[in-house]
Amino acid sequence: MKMPASRRTVHAAACLGLVVLVACASPGSAARVAGQTFRDCRVCPALVVVAPGSVIAGGNEAEQQREHVNTELAARELPAHTVSIPKRLAVGRYEVTRGEFARFVATTKRAMPLGCSVLNIQSNTWGADAERTWKDPGFAQTDQHPVVCVNLDDVQSYLAWLSSTTGHRYRLPSEAEWEYFARAGTTSTRFWGDGRGEACANANVADLTLADQLGIVTPNPEVHFLCRDGYAFTAPVGSFKPNAFGLYDINGNVWEWTADCHNESYTGAPTDGRARSDGDCDSHMDRGGSWVNSPKYLRTASRHKDVITIRNTVLGFRVVRELE
Repeated sequence: MKMPASRRTVHAAACLGLVVLVACASPGSAARVAGQTFRDCRVCPALVVVAPGSVIAGGNEAEQQREHVNTELAARELPAHTVSIPKRLAVGRYEVTRGEFARFVATTKRAMPLGCSVLNIQSNTWGADAERTWKDPGFAQTDQHPVVCVNLDDVQSYLAWLSSTTGHRYRLPSEAEWEYFARAGTTSTRFWGDGRGEACANANVADLTLADQLGIVTPNPEVHFLCRDGYAFTAPVGSFKPNAFGLYDINGNVWEWTADCHNESYTGAPTDGRARSDGDCDSHMDRGGSWVNSPKYLRTASRHKDVITIRNTVLGFRVVRELE
């Protein structure tokens, strides 16, 4: 389908406005096929086209018992239900990186105040650190690491800027879309299967590397995967194997914001892929687990909530781009 003249004008203007910074891609969304990778500009996130389909979203009793999921967490994942994703979407191949977010901050001159919730290595406890920020979360990062310490307003502002820059609609995934992308046709606990032993080849998780950093001599297998992924904190995006849709770090590395307001269960959840706008919208759901998360949280079905104002060293995001 040919891009309308008005959209072509916007696209051209966006390219002209960033001629020094980026090389804009030619519009051709209608021709894109599942599995194709592309970028809308040189500093835009890499995208993968995902075909329409359906998924059984949510947990199941056998998995929850095997993974020792407590009653409260288990209830969040129920009832399991079939969700249909009706159209093709382009999904971030990786979590948004610090370098990509830095371009947005530099271009828009967005104020990013100090303060982030961090893990204190000495005490192994969480708390607010008034000196930490997305540029300095308290551990070493490069521009290839996922950006952290970004709240929902930071994320939505980045997406609005990216949409304006490219002339295409960028947004967060809904929970249903996220689970469809994450499962990539699987029904297992994690995209690579049900086993814990394979975790460190596939994801950045709470492992023996982290346990060493925390000074834990005898790691608990319910808290740490008993393998080594080589990273105590965040890993550069794409350091591990992708899932069947070609998406990296969909389990582990950092939790990912979604567009859904917090609800304590799937009762009443949409079945057409839409984000949920009812419930507690002062909190949103995030998905995927992180570098600090134990096996019961590091599952595709696991749902977590965060207040929309929080900035945290385990929380980042992945983009969705609409295809015309």
